[in-house]
Amino acid sequence: IAYSAKDGKLVREKFISTSFPSVLELSPDGQTIAYLASNHRLGLCDATTFEPAITESSPWNRDRISGDRNFQVDLSPSQSGNEIVSVGAGAVTAWDIESATQIWARNWPTWIHEARWGRGDEFVVTVRGATGKDRECDEFNVAKAAVVILHPKTGETIAEYELDREYSGPVIVLNDNRIVACDDHNAYRFSAKGERLWKKSLVKGHTELAGLALDPNETLLAVATRSSGKKNLAHSAFSTGGIRLLELADGKQRIELLCPTTPEVISFSKDGEQVIASTTNHPRRRGGAHALVESWDVATGELIDNPNIPNEGEQDFVKRIADARKVAMEYPLVSSNQIIVDGIMSVSRDGRFMLLQKPIEFTEPEAKQYPNWPSRLLLWDLDEDKEVTRWILPSRLWDCAFLPDGRVASK
Repeated sequence: IAYSAKDGKLVREKFISTSFPSVLELSPDGQTIAYLASNHRLGLCDATTFEPAITESSPWNRDRISGDRNFQVDLSPSQSGNEIVSVGAGAVTAWDIESATQIWARNWPTWIHEARWGRGDEFVVTVRGATGKDRECDEFNVAKAAVVILHPKTGETIAEYELDREYSGPVIVLNDNRIVACDDHNAYRFSAKGERLWKKSLVKGHTELAGLALDPNETLLAVATRSSGKKNLAHSAFSTGGIRLLELADGKQRIELLCPTTPEVISFSKDGEQVIASTTNHPRRRGGAHALVESWDVATGELIDNPNIPNEGEQDFVKRIADARKVAMEYPLVSSNQIIVDGIMSVSRDGRFMLLQKPIEFTEPEAKQYPNWPSRLLLWDLDEDKEVTRWILPSRLWDCAFLPDGRVASK
């Protein structure tokens, strides 16, 4: 889905896969989008049309992502556009895009948050965590997290800069190849030679630093925070987060943005006047993972209301139902493990009916009757384009499916 950065209006929307694109990156020339899908594969599509740039016979369709298959967390294209680095839990892997072959791979028995290319593709940088007392390893046993500088052609370690805590965080490279890196609580700025220029402690306890963004002039640093342990549980009702703006020169905080949701990915607008974030867990929405886009005025810190972005459940469902017939006809699947499209939980074998999870707002009577996060499940007739019946479940809905005899099972 693409929205206009100017007014928030929908530009284009295209169904590309039954597997969620969990991480998106734009190529340096702006022509191609690379994404990590939930089926553990790396995909490419045209940035203008969203048409897939990979054929079924392409080597990209082989399962080549190394590391923990349950956690694909990051992608980073080189400035030349010829290579791309993927990150999966404890692995960093470099790929040649044209030949779809692996160049090198590095593995650590610790969590890797993300990796970035240096300016001019001079190096690849990541932050690896400490082994920890409960994860001792004969070949690799370290007490602190560290920034790791890797050779772009071989993946060999060029240098390491130790941090003050055990857990890894995000990292970003500046124009002069200086680095801003984080452990879970602190942000650090390093010179190109590894000298620590400043450290800023931002959070404590069960909160972690989750994302970084630079304004176009490289004077402001945006840092996203969220509850620790929630990075892979975006649907958790208890996730919280925020965004802080720091002066890049000395790390001093300029302002903390009011964030009623949990920021997942953050960025600055091209003019640097807004901070934009994809977020989850809107306080007025319940019953599953609901994503929306929010933006803030950098000068005032105020949240900007973009009425054209469908942030309310009713609007989301209208748009999804409009494409439901196409989904049902092209992908006549049964289990919600195979198809979940923001509320579309399951499609009957004959493609006639669909199960939808519809958000229950705080103000609705059902929310007051069932305090433990109730769910609303709808049976939708795709031929008639209308609701057949609905069920109110007294607790969170995790999964549902059509059984062979026509009944519906839910979990």
